[in-house]
Amino acid sequence: MKRPPLVSVHRSVRLRLPGLLGVLVLAAPAVAVGPDDDFFTVAAYRLLHDDGGYRLRPTAGPDLAVPTAWLEPPEVVAADEETYVSALEWAPEVTSFAIGEGRIGLHLSSYAIQEEGSAQAAAGRDLYLILEPRTGALRRGLDLGDSKGRVRLGGCFAAWFQRVYVGDVDCDGVLDLATVEERIHCALADDQTAIEWPVYTRGPLRWHHAEEGGWVARPDLDGRLPCRGLRQAPLTGISKGPVDFILERYAGQSPLPER
Repeated sequence: MKRPPLVSVHRSVRLRLPGLLGVLVLAAPAVAVGPDDDFFTVAAYRLLHDDGGYRLRPTAGPDLAVPTAWLEPPEVVAADEETYVSALEWAPEVTSFAIGEGRIGLHLSSYAIQEEGSAQAAAGRDLYLILEPRTGALRRGLDLGDSKGRVRLGGCFAAWFQRVYVGDVDCDGVLDLATVEERIHCALADDQTAIEWPVYTRGPLRWHHAEEGGWVARPDLDGRLPCRGLRQAPLTGISKGPVDFILERYAGQSPLPER
C-alpha cells in the first residue's frame, strides 16, 4: 500500500491587520480546501429536544434517541452555570455525510451568544455521531468538547475555533476526521488589562482515525494529507466561526490612526 505523503499544512505569515497596533502573526494554510456542498447535506436529519430528551428525526423512518449525557455531560452542565453564556444550546440543523461501509457521520453543533454585557462572549460545542442505517444503531464518534467561543477581557478579544476536515488518511476506504485549531489570544496583566497585541495562530491537521469505537486521535498521522480528497466540513447552526467574527471586526477598521 502506498503511504500518503507527510506534508506541512501551515506556515507562519507576518501581517499587519487593520485596527491592530502591532504585528499579527498568522499561520496560513499551505493547502487551501473549502466546504463541499455536494458531499455534505443538512436536509436528511433534524435534532429535536423536548421533555422526553433529544432525538434525531430523519426525513423517512422513526426517530433515533440520542442520550442526553452525550449532549449535556454532567460535568459540562455544572461548569456551564458559572460561564458568561451556555455552551449547550444545540442547533436543530444536523450535517450528515457518508463515511464508508454503509455508515453515516452526523455533525451536531451548539452555539450561543451573550445578549448583554461587555464580555460579548459566545460558546459552543461540536459532537460527531456514527449511524448504522440498517440497524438504527447510533454511537458517539468524536466529541470535540469546548470547540468554539470568544470572550472580551481587558479590552482584548480571545477566540477559538476547531475547523473539521474529512478524508481517508490511511487508504482503508473509511473516512477519518481531522481538526485544525485556530486561536486569537492576548497576554493579560493581573488587573485583566491587555499587555500584548492579539495574536492569531492556526495549527496543523490533527487526525482522528476511524475505528470500531469511533474516531480516535492518531498523533502519528498529524500533518499528513489523505489518500484522495480533503473536504472541509461546513458550519452547522452558525453563519461564521468566532475567530472569523473577530478578524472581520479588525478588517472593518482603518489601519491608520485618526488625526
